[in-house]
Amino acid sequence: MESQDKLRCRFHITPPKGWLNDPNGLCKLKGVYHTFFQYSPDYPHDKNKSWGHYVSCDLVNWNFVGVALEPDSMWDKEGVFSGSAIVEYESMTLFYTGNVMSEGESNTIRVISEDGIKIGEKVCVMDNDDYPEGYTVHIRDPKVWKEGDTFCMVLGARSNDDKGNALFFNSSDGIYWKFFQAITTENKFGYMWEKAKELGCNYIATGHYAKTEYSEKYGRWVLKKSNAGKKDQSYVLWNI
Repeated sequence: MESQDKLRCRFHITPPKGWLNDPNGLCKLKGVYHTFFQYSPDYPHDKNKSWGHYVSCDLVNWNFVGVALEPDSMWDKEGVFSGSAIVEYESMTLFYTGNVMSEGESNTIRVISEDGIKIGEKVCVMDNDDYPEGYTVHIRDPKVWKEGDTFCMVLGARSNDDKGNALFFNSSDGIYWKFFQAITTENKFGYMWEKAKELGCNYIATGHYAKTEYSEKYGRWVLKKSNAGKKDQSYVLWNI
């Protein structure tokens, strides 16, 4: 993205003002590419997180659309946290975590857009009562995709014994979700996992992978995530 401002990046997305963080919901709808990102336009005066929105027709030239999602409902009034997008039937569905941490709530919210610009009504599809027992309120960052006719979701989580986990859910319609499986490491690998993503790799013929209920049902896959709680060891990368 080229800018006339010499102090701005020329080929990287930056907001007009404020703070940006995690890229979310990268997708293509009706010939237009969409990039959302965590955004606090009035930072540092207001640190509540929204989603900013850029669009492009060629992945090189990007136009800022504005704020796509704001913390304006009872389910996300303290922040629109990270999530993902899935495009189906000529419409875009966004899933994200609605933060109400002062009340101990972490909600999974779903919205639909027919054109990628106008966002529909927010629907809370999961809250604390829908997550499995044994976990803190730190459950967030839904990544959603489809395997055949089944919607799949993975959420990063922190267990009550401070161990990072990935929680998998299935759904037939993307609205009503059922817990499927939790995955973690034998040895503690951080106290919290977040921004978990499933990357299918059925084309891999050899090599070692985690054989679980999920891989038995859907094939080989790679779980990518970020973790909190590992001490900095200079050149060691802990995020994958």
